[in-house]
Amino acid sequence: LVRVSSLKALSQSKATPALLDIAASLSDPEPDVRSQAITTLTILSPQSPALTKLISPLLDDEDAKVSTCAALCLLRVDGTNEKAKAHLRSSATFGELDARVHAIQAMGEWGDREAFHFLANELQDRQIEPAIKNTILTALAKVNAQDSISHLLNSLKDSASRETSARLLGDIGASVTDSVMPFLNDEASADGALRTLEHLPPPPPKPI
Repeated sequence: LVRVSSLKALSQSKATPALLDIAASLSDPEPDVRSQAITTLTILSPQSPALTKLISPLLDDEDAKVSTCAALCLLRVDGTNEKAKAHLRSSATFGELDARVHAIQAMGEWGDREAFHFLANELQDRQIEPAIKNTILTALAKVNAQDSISHLLNSLKDSASRETSARLLGDIGASVTDSVMPFLNDEASADGALRTLEHLPPPPPKPI
């Protein structure tokens, strides 16, 4: 915890003289330290030619949080990095539950249109676990809130995801109200629609 906190402090202070010490933390035995070292290096030296060389080996890290953090870092340096894209897609589809969650969250942070389409397609899986579906919905809203609306509305009928969908729709704001109202008349979606309205800001007072 001390090492993680120290790395966070360095990233906040933009302390570039410590880059060598931070790079050494990439091989720390603690996964949280390695992932924080990746994040700190990305913040302090985002344009460094050495960053890709330093981070690429960590795509093979045994810890899912570290490897997906490495992939996100590499994509922020170069959005065309196919190895990093492939790692996130593979982890999101075939990994253990925690690896899938980390990969989907990283796609949401990356914010690329290609990632949006990939995640939207994953929602078509009828066997999808609730935790994965909710993570995907959250990532979609982060990548493109407006384009996520149809997916969020469609998920209002799912008891395992309606609360997440309602909250995300509420975060988008009053502009979704007209889209939500018809779902009040759909028995399967009515509860989710009501929850969405609860999350939306109140309408402005009418002029006297």
